[in-house]
Amino acid sequence: MTFVLFQSVTVRRLNDLKLNRTLVILNFIPVVNIFFKIYLLIMIGKIGRNRKENKNYKNSVSDINQIGNS
Repeated sequence: MTFVLFQSVTVRRLNDLKLNRTLVILNFIPVVNIFFKIYLLIMIGKIGRNRKENKNYKNSVSDINQIGNS
């Protein structure tokens, strides 16, 4: 379970940096993965909307809240 969560966080960070999501493969290469994780921690995210950001986020949150209140 932790493995899947770490990969999803890595993909979200790559989107924040506006990098290709396939770079998540670097997590599976020994030694390279250490430098890749350090790179993700150090780099500052880009300003503006992410390319995978949901435009209907507010509607999605209100729908989830309505489902939870049912």
